[in-house]
Amino acid sequence: MRPELTSALHFVHGDGAADTVRRAGAPPAAVHVRKDLLTVGPSDDDPARHRALRAAYWEMAREPAAALDHPSGVAAASTAPVALWATPAWSDQLWLWWTLDALGRAGVDAGRLWLAEPRSLEHPLASVGGVSVKAAAAAFDCAAPVTDAQLCEGAALWLKYAASSPLGFDEARRAGSVNYPELPTSAEVHGDWFPRRVDGRLRLAELDALVLSTLAEEWRTPAELLTADGGSEISERLFMPFGDRFFLRRLREWAERGMARSEPRPGSTPFESIAYRIEPAGRQLVDDGLDSVADAPPLYVGGCLVNDPRSPWVRVSDGDGWRLERG
Repeated sequence: MRPELTSALHFVHGDGAADTVRRAGAPPAAVHVRKDLLTVGPSDDDPARHRALRAAYWEMAREPAAALDHPSGVAAASTAPVALWATPAWSDQLWLWWTLDALGRAGVDAGRLWLAEPRSLEHPLASVGGVSVKAAAAAFDCAAPVTDAQLCEGAALWLKYAASSPLGFDEARRAGSVNYPELPTSAEVHGDWFPRRVDGRLRLAELDALVLSTLAEEWRTPAELLTADGGSEISERLFMPFGDRFFLRRLREWAERGMARSEPRPGSTPFESIAYRIEPAGRQLVDDGLDSVADAPPLYVGGCLVNDPRSPWVRVSDGDGWRLERG
C-alpha cells in the first residue's frame, strides 16, 4: 500500500526540489536533500574516493563536506517508507542511481522504497525543482514501489557512469532498459562533452563548440553572450543539465588555454564582472578541429577524464545515433 505523504522519508536532489516537496505536503524534517550536481566534476565508483573527489572539486573543507554524505544512513536507521523524487532529467537520474547504490550498500530493502516522478508539461526534462507543487503532489499519489530489479540496475548504472572508462555506461545507454525506459533520452547528454570524430577529422565536443562559437571578436560578458546568437541554446543545453556556473567555468578554462581572452568589468555578478572575446586560435579550433584531444581543456564526465591524451575517448556517429570509442 502506498504510504501517506506525511509518513515517509523524502530523498530529493537540490534545494528547489526540497522546497517543492515540502510545499506539496511533506513534513520539512522528513525531507533530506543533497545539492551535489553529479553532472559536473569527477565521480568514482568507490564511495570514499567519490566523496573526497567531490569535496575537492567544490573546494569544501572537512565540516562543510559532510553535506556530501548520502542520507542512506537515515533510511537504514528507520523503518519508514522512503520516497525517492526524480524526473527523467539527467541530473535527477544520476542522483537517483547514486542514491540506489548508496541505499543498497546500506542494506535498505527495496520494499521500503517508492519512486515519485513528477513531470513538467512545459519542460519534459525539467528536474523536480522545476515542476509545480500540484504536479509533485499528483506524482506522489501515483508513486510506484521500487523493484529489486530497479534497485540493482540503478546501482549498476551509477557504477558504470562513475567508472574511469565510459564504455560500460555508453553501452548501457545504447542498449536501453526495461527498468529505465527513458534512459536513452535522459542520457543523450552524456556524450556532449566528448570530442567528435567526423569524416576522419577530430572536432570539438558539441558543447565546447557551442561555447566558443558564442564568443565574438568584440568583448562580451557572459550575460551579454546569453542574449546574443546561440545564447538561448546555451541556456537550454548547458544550464539545465550542468548548472549556470559551469558555463562560467568552461569560459575560464578556454581563456586559460589561450583560445579566448578575458578582462574584468565593473559588474556585480559573475555574469557581469568579466568579459571575453575569442582569439584566432579559438576560431580555428571551431572551424578546423583539433590536432589532439589535448588541445581542449580536460574535464570529467562521471569517472572519465575527457581530453586526456593518455586515455583519449571520442564520440563517433553510429547509424542514427552515436557511440564512444578510444581515440
